[in-house]
Amino acid sequence: MEEAPALRVAITLRFPATGNSYKSLGYAFRVAPNTISLIVPETCIAIIEAFVDEYLQIPDSVEGWKQIANGINERWYIPHTLGAIDGKHIRVWKLAPLQLQESLLLGPVGSCRFRLLVHLRRRGGRRL
Repeated sequence: MEEAPALRVAITLRFPATGNSYKSLGYAFRVAPNTISLIVPETCIAIIEAFVDEYLQIPDSVEGWKQIANGINERWYIPHTLGAIDGKHIRVWKLAPLQLQESLLLGPVGSCRFRLLVHLRRRGGRRL
């Protein structure tokens, strides 16, 4: 059975917003967890492909980078800055047989107009 697009988007947005498991989302939306495990990645890829050109623009010239630096200087009075990094440290538990903990660092880099330039991902460690 094919799920409605609105339901697919609702499930996909609820997953990172709440951090719930596929099983609990299955109870909430009355969709099987194995179906949700297919819906979330497919919908994320579709969202990225639809909006990557509009919202994830990396400047390809020196003038583009200067424009970002000037925008940050005008808005927040921080000269010679090309972006801001906001980080999130996430703990991930590995599956059996070893219940070891692993960490994942996420660091989006944004411009002065709150556009996402780059998204950094790194496994483990204390340094980004």
